[in-house]
Amino acid sequence: MDQHRKSLETIWDLSAGVESTRFGSRILEEFARHLVAAGGSLYFVEKRGLRRMHSLDPGHAPDFLAFPLAKHSILKQVMESGKPLLVEDVTKTDIIKPSGWKGYKDSSFLVFPILDSFGKTAGILTLHSKKDPPFIEQDKEIGTILASCYCETLWAIWALKALQKTEKQYRTLFEKTNDAIFIIDKTTGRYLNINKAAAELTGRTLEELKQLTIHDVIPEYAEKQTLAIAESDGTRAIETVTYHRPDNTCRVARVSTLPLDDIAEISIAKDITHDLEVEKQLRHSHKMEAIGTLAGGIAHDFNNILSGIIGYAQLAKLDLDDPEKTKKNIDQVLKGAQRASGLIQQILTFSRHTECKKNPLKLFLIVKEAVKFLRSSIPASIKIEEKVISRAMVLADPTQIHQIVMNLCTNAYHAMCNSGGILTVKLTEVEILPQDPLLGNTYMPGNYVKLEVQDTGHGMDKKILERIFDPYFTTKQADKGTGLGLAVVDGIVKSHDGFIKVYSEPGHGSTFQVFLSVVEKQSSLNNTDKNKAGLPKGTEQIMLVDDEKSILNTLQAILERQGYKIAAFKDGRSALYAFTKDPGRFDLVITDMTMPEMTGNELSARILNIRKDVPIILCTGYSETFTENMALKIGIRRYVQKPVASRRLTALIRELLDESRTESEV
Repeated sequence: MDQHRKSLETIWDLSAGVESTRFGSRILEEFARHLVAAGGSLYFVEKRGLRRMHSLDPGHAPDFLAFPLAKHSILKQVMESGKPLLVEDVTKTDIIKPSGWKGYKDSSFLVFPILDSFGKTAGILTLHSKKDPPFIEQDKEIGTILASCYCETLWAIWALKALQKTEKQYRTLFEKTNDAIFIIDKTTGRYLNINKAAAELTGRTLEELKQLTIHDVIPEYAEKQTLAIAESDGTRAIETVTYHRPDNTCRVARVSTLPLDDIAEISIAKDITHDLEVEKQLRHSHKMEAIGTLAGGIAHDFNNILSGIIGYAQLAKLDLDDPEKTKKNIDQVLKGAQRASGLIQQILTFSRHTECKKNPLKLFLIVKEAVKFLRSSIPASIKIEEKVISRAMVLADPTQIHQIVMNLCTNAYHAMCNSGGILTVKLTEVEILPQDPLLGNTYMPGNYVKLEVQDTGHGMDKKILERIFDPYFTTKQADKGTGLGLAVVDGIVKSHDGFIKVYSEPGHGSTFQVFLSVVEKQSSLNNTDKNKAGLPKGTEQIMLVDDEKSILNTLQAILERQGYKIAAFKDGRSALYAFTKDPGRFDLVITDMTMPEMTGNELSARILNIRKDVPIILCTGYSETFTENMALKIGIRRYVQKPVASRRLTALIRELLDESRTESEV
């Protein structure tokens, strides 16, 4: 028993910090010493055979024994049985054959299997040449105990090696991956560990992050992340996260989080900042491509508008002796200018996706005006048939409705420009019932105005019909088309809660039907009454600021005719000087936005610092950097787009002045 304990203690001592191959050779030596063997070998199993790892007598045993092993050989029997084998005297045994070499010629021997954790033979240890006395059963028992202990220790060494390998692989993956990895305390939200990519993403070192929590670094998403972990044992994808770095830059990442153990969770963040920038540039490129493709059509609209303005202006000069004709001609000039302004707003709406301004509108007036406008530009070979019956009202933006009619009609006559034909424009009312297939699953039943534009041109096949609302698809030449294409028509109609139906066949022309919901006529009565009334008047003192002389002079003349006292300034600095000198002099300020030296928003801010209660109207042609929300935030009362009609401007002036009077009385 003491011998057994001593042998085991020897093995345990040897196993401490010893690599498996070296440990195996030491074990072979200890087996031989305890069992008094003069020779022996240790083999490990490989894919193609047995590889000798160590030998007490190297010249006796071969380095490699190829599979299959010889039938009835010593090593084959032990491998297949998984049990030790004792032969007390080789010379008296006929059933044992050599295992690939001349074999043992005398003495006794012991063979022990080395089993893996699954009970499969992973190696074989042999001992031989014990003469006085030979190996006996007690040696076999002792050797079996030693072999079992050796196997368990060897498993531990292999497991440690596997763990070290896994740890190395994990560390390599952790440090070298391009994705940011965070190990976070579940309870406190503190960062326990991060990799290099995480440091780059956050702009902070591990030491810095250890002083912070996810609530400090990504506060808007911290609660969602914690909740996601609490609700799920699996991976949870969190919304796109923005990391604000100490250098005031930002990185955007898509984050997935999952539990690591009872204490920590692991977050993996993929930096998508570059991808988003490329996507943004691609969208911008596509938008510019679309605008470039449709530039000819936009120019066509402008040329038509300018032709009308110039023509009616010339007629006005010729008819100066007839005030009634002159007034009608000037009215047409004003309508043309308003259409030009509307087209600009439409282009800006397309580029910035701004919301349209919807009001109750008599659709037939827009349709008739658009058709009248088109007659002068459509070739004589194309006949226009106008069948405008409905007088119903819709809730719509007049500029965008005009754009719909212009685009559809121009597309129609382009389809007939070579062969001639008939362009039919209809405006009717229809009642669509719940079961009507026109509605599909999206739109509500009810009364609709149906705008129908029909041509007798070449028509379209199914493949073209599937793509006609694609903003980057056209069958026209580069200098043809109007406005912003059928994609914008589709977008405008949908923004008005309407829908479009298209019918076409090759050689049989095309029909476009636009459906818009009818609204009650009563909602427009107040606007009608206002339009019939004259321009609002007043006697207050108004500061007028604009660097464009023609605008300044025109507005001054209009407002003075309405009774207002006007102080006109051509730049912001002179206006600010006058206001600073006598702040109580002015009842209201109207200023342009874009001016040299001092912009309108800067002038407004300085004036409001002097006197907070003064109402200001800021007029702008176009600005990407200063929005209406920004204007209202600093105290500007109204933010209007140029050109602004005199009726609207005088109404705004009167409204603000009356508001100021009421506030002062209160």
